[in-house]
Amino acid sequence: MRARAFMLVLCLAACGSSPAPSRGPATTAPRSVLDQLRALSSKRIYFQHASVGGESVGVYDPGGFSGSWGLARIIADNPGSGTKLARDANTAAAIPVGTVGEWNQGPANGDPAAKLSLFDRTLRGGLGGAIDVALFKLGYPDFDQAGNVNTAAGPVPVRTWFSSAYQPAMSALQAAFPGTLIVHVTSPLHSTCCNKAVEAWNDLLRASYPGKTFDLAFWESVDSAAGARTACSDGTPCIHPRWLRAGDDHVNQAGADWLGARLLEFLANAVR
Repeated sequence: MRARAFMLVLCLAACGSSPAPSRGPATTAPRSVLDQLRALSSKRIYFQHASVGGESVGVYDPGGFSGSWGLARIIADNPGSGTKLARDANTAAAIPVGTVGEWNQGPANGDPAAKLSLFDRTLRGGLGGAIDVALFKLGYPDFDQAGNVNTAAGPVPVRTWFSSAYQPAMSALQAAFPGTLIVHVTSPLHSTCCNKAVEAWNDLLRASYPGKTFDLAFWESVDSAAGARTACSDGTPCIHPRWLRAGDDHVNQAGADWLGARLLEFLANAVR
């Protein structure tokens, strides 16, 4: 047994594997979608995001979607769950018990420092402590192709910005509001190549916040929990063909449903 374990370690090292995706606290048994929604019915949840995050919760249509999708569709398909979605909600009053509040207004993609500052101000402005879970996500436009975070002062290496800006801000917020679980969402992927910087960022989140990271990028790149990640032309992970929306870096409607379901599973496990 020890020899087999040793060979596995050698294989992982040789293959250059990324840290295992952090998919949330383990659940003791499978639960139905309705049970997952009911697990949120006594909670207050806030999600600050943009673009693909909006597709996963069901509020952003990149073009061509119809009906409802993502988490919004799951909630609509399960009446009586006690959980609802509140759009453009970033105050305690707008996110009562049994509500997932989403917010995609404010700083545009490409300004991660402003996004982080908004998250900090929102939690310190009355939301922190009032809610049970607060999720934060950056987008792929917040990174360049050379391994940097884009900032107003110019590109900063991913690891440097993480250790000097992101991690201190999040640690301070978690310390200020210990009753609110801060969840870190991995950044979505480009469709065909060039995810080196994005995945460097995502690997930092996976390694630094195990059990507190919703791995959106992982779920974008697979079509099952046990599936191999889809590789881009340059060898970096990219969006799985089943979820790829033709012509851009967004997911299609089926992909939005897939991500919404994975987000619900994560949240239901996180609040147990």
